[in-house]
Amino acid sequence: MAELPITLDSLKKDDIVKEYINCYLVLHDVRPACLIQFIDYNEESEMNNKSNNILRLLKDLFPTLHHLKISQGMLISKLPLSESDVDTNTKLGIQLGYFCSDTFDQIKEYPKYINYEYSIKLNDGAETKVSLFSFMCPSKQSVEIRAGVLAIHEKIKRTLTSMKDIIKEIKFTNITKPSIDYLINKLYSPRLSDRDILDIINLLINYEFNQISKINDDGNTIIDFDNKINKGILISILNFIKTGIYDLLLGINKTDTKLIYEKINLWETLLIKLIIESEKPSVMPSAMPSAKPSAMPSAHKPKTNKKLEPRSRPSRASRASRVSKQSTQLN
Repeated sequence: MAELPITLDSLKKDDIVKEYINCYLVLHDVRPACLIQFIDYNEESEMNNKSNNILRLLKDLFPTLHHLKISQGMLISKLPLSESDVDTNTKLGIQLGYFCSDTFDQIKEYPKYINYEYSIKLNDGAETKVSLFSFMCPSKQSVEIRAGVLAIHEKIKRTLTSMKDIIKEIKFTNITKPSIDYLINKLYSPRLSDRDILDIINLLINYEFNQISKINDDGNTIIDFDNKINKGILISILNFIKTGIYDLLLGINKTDTKLIYEKINLWETLLIKLIIESEKPSVMPSAMPSAKPSAMPSAHKPKTNKKLEPRSRPSRASRASRVSKQSTQLN
């Protein structure tokens, strides 16, 4: 590791707090590798300005670590790796230090899963939270897995004790979340709870459906969760995510990421037009003057003080563990 003056101010100035600490964990064998995702900086490759600068700084700070370019970003590891070591979601999850990697492609078959997240609070006066990495496991799991995820937390705490000037607190959280199949089944039910609605909105946020998922100042969304057409639109979106097509497009067309998001945003705009049209009362033909327009169901929009979970753009492996990208995000 390079003998460079490392302070919280210098890390924040270069915007590499998360990347630096994850590489430090790799160097000290807490996890085999970490993943730098260019899309987190709204860039498409390691040649873009910010991504290139971050990778250059990390090479200076950690000259013994190895860099491997893969479709999801830049994999940084202590031991040299090849593409064949990470060519499946399971293999990639193992290299990133995740338990339950063998369930990535089956997670959608479980009604619920647990999202494990390891994060820190910075010693910057504002106690800024930085999520280091997260992964998902089925809600029903073995004693060994539960012990293992706790052991990672303890190892992180021991490894980062020397960073008291940078880190104020090291946190470990586990949150049980519903699978996509579970949410789709809920949309077929007559009425959704506020918890169900928030879970659906958070899923839409994580997959960049930002217009449909937007919650206004009054606590309402554009979606009427009692309207059958609106619910049908949501079911189509969730099934689209569940198939893995979204992740496949981003994985294969890594040079056209911006275009893919533009097309998805266009599709979302057309869906919003359909949502708005579906809320208009039906107009009966003039040949049937005695007929009355069909009554629309009353709206059931989320009015809640519950805080939405942070917006994130999970990696392809993370999304595969949730759907087919899950803290959540993978790094």
